[in-house]
Amino acid sequence: MNEDSSHRSSFHEEAVLFYRHWRWMATPLAVCLALTALYNQVARPVYMTQAVVSIETVSRRPGLRPVVDAPTVEAAMARHATLIESLNLIEGAVDSLNGEGVPAELSTGPIRTGMDVVTGIYQDLMGTGPGGDKQASIIAFRSRLRVVRTPPSPWITVQFSSYDAEAGV
Repeated sequence: MNEDSSHRSSFHEEAVLFYRHWRWMATPLAVCLALTALYNQVARPVYMTQAVVSIETVSRRPGLRPVVDAPTVEAAMARHATLIESLNLIEGAVDSLNGEGVPAELSTGPIRTGMDVVTGIYQDLMGTGPGGDKQASIIAFRSRLRVVRTPPSPWITVQFSSYDAEAGV
């Protein structure tokens, strides 16, 4: 019985401690939950579209010799990755956009994550957000484009991120 009463006494002391100081425990929890709810309201989901570009080492046309040495394949992959990320290609892509969804998507500026979401909301409220000019669209397009290479394989993955699920299709 002694052990049971000491157990009850310990629990009683903790309950009294919790009762006396519940505000110190509940306030940070409430603040964190409120900030989480606020962030979930203002943060937008980011969708990603990706395509794989394959650099083949074997020729499909008869009579052409295949590329077999690794340095040549690596150089071709580096050229293609550089070309995909080049400013000229991005500028041409922005110029060729004539749909309603994609220019509206690019007018929102670069993809915002983390603290950039809060900064972007402040800029939007103050009216200093991104403009609709061509340079802002190029910067926004470039922030959404990502080229991933894995050197041993002959594949280049091109990823495009957007706030609109249909913009990258």
